[in-house]
Amino acid sequence: MPTNLLRRLLTLLAVLVVTLSLGLLSSGPASAKGLALADGEIIGGITVATAADDLRDDGVAAISTSIQASALAPIVADARSRHLEFGVLVTGIEMSQASCNDLAGALSAATGLTVLVLTPEAGKASSSTLSASVLTDAQDAAAVYGTDDVAAARAFVAKATERSSGPWMLIGGVVVVIVIALLGWAWSRRRSRDRAGHHLEELTAALQQRSTALADEILGLSERVEVLGRPDLEARFDQAGADYSRLQETLGQAVTDRGAVNTAATALSDLERRLDQLDREVDALAPGIQPPSPAG
Repeated sequence: MPTNLLRRLLTLLAVLVVTLSLGLLSSGPASAKGLALADGEIIGGITVATAADDLRDDGVAAISTSIQASALAPIVADARSRHLEFGVLVTGIEMSQASCNDLAGALSAATGLTVLVLTPEAGKASSSTLSASVLTDAQDAAAVYGTDDVAAARAFVAKATERSSGPWMLIGGVVVVIVIALLGWAWSRRRSRDRAGHHLEELTAALQQRSTALADEILGLSERVEVLGRPDLEARFDQAGADYSRLQETLGQAVTDRGAVNTAATALSDLERRLDQLDREVDALAPGIQPPSPAG
């Protein structure tokens, strides 16, 4: 994986985290309405102060209804065990959706609780801790049960306290993908280095074979140049011999760089060309010349 692609993946992760975080902030806690309550304020036929006192007491306010507070108390206790400060008002007094919503906001503001108001015709909630989306989902879950206030309250609490992976699961998934990509990239690079190293070894071995094959040619050419006694030829041969020694030293070491292998291959090809040219010139000056016989 190229470095620039890796950089793009990390940038994508950062942008995703920031975007989702801003999204969470923008859909943050639903604000409670009616922060300032007038003394004796009545909304939808309910005296707000009286209902707020009931909610502060045990989290339940049952007004003009056959529902007993004892039926709702376990639901409030369950909500608080799930770290939701919850209160529920159930009333048989009919009121509009708007009044029900205003009453829930006023009670939430007065008590600091997440308040669910259930009437025969409406069900609304307000919270300073739940996000607007979670509050809406919880209200929808409660609405399914119609006038069964106990079941509605239970459904509201269950939905409001439901553990949701939300966008963090997506972030986690992206992180996992990037980690896997990084591991794959590292593994691929290691395999590439191993293959490259093996290839360099093969190239170096081939150069060593070619270099070794020149040894006999250099030896025979040395004796023939000596017989001719030409200083110019001797100088060129001596330079070729020195270059050959340096090349042998280079190839005798562990070559781990492709550039060094390429340089050695170029030098070897040049040396082969020069020795071949020198051999042809010697043959042209003295065809069939033989090296001197060893002293008997």
